[in-house]
Amino acid sequence: MTVLSRAVRGPQAVQPHYDHSIVSFRLMTGLSIVMTAGIPCGLCEGNTVVRPMPESITDALEIGSSIVRVCEHCLTVEPSPGTQITRNWEPADVSEALPKDPEAAVATAVLLTLLSSLALNREEIQSVVEYLETEQGVDPLLALDRISTVPEFDPPIDPKRRRAQLAQLLNR
Repeated sequence: MTVLSRAVRGPQAVQPHYDHSIVSFRLMTGLSIVMTAGIPCGLCEGNTVVRPMPESITDALEIGSSIVRVCEHCLTVEPSPGTQITRNWEPADVSEALPKDPEAAVATAVLLTLLSSLALNREEIQSVVEYLETEQGVDPLLALDRISTVPEFDPPIDPKRRRAQLAQLLNR
């Protein structure tokens, strides 16, 4: 939300309007500023990237969208209303704690999001863990360890605590 596109005067009240990648703020002063930006995270309002979800886990999750938004601050994954993919996104630009492969990084963020409810998401969690291990060569427990050490990440769950619970779920 840093590039100003245009400013328009008018008697509008304060109300944000989201239209895919354009955010319009109508200020009390009557000045309407349209900013080119990605849609912020619904949880923490951090920057998000729009990425395709790996096909292998899209079916298992049944979220109705193969395109998701991944927050670069809290790592929450949400279905994306648009289809414009963030190009040239490198997970290492966010943190070295994320897997280098963008698909593996998205799957890791999906796992972290699913861990908010182990009881309700047991099958989905097992599907994502299997995908990470067999198709991406990523150890999900090690990935959670790494994420828990990055102070810039602020996931809605405690990765260390959920790591221990995930290890129990996986019988490790």
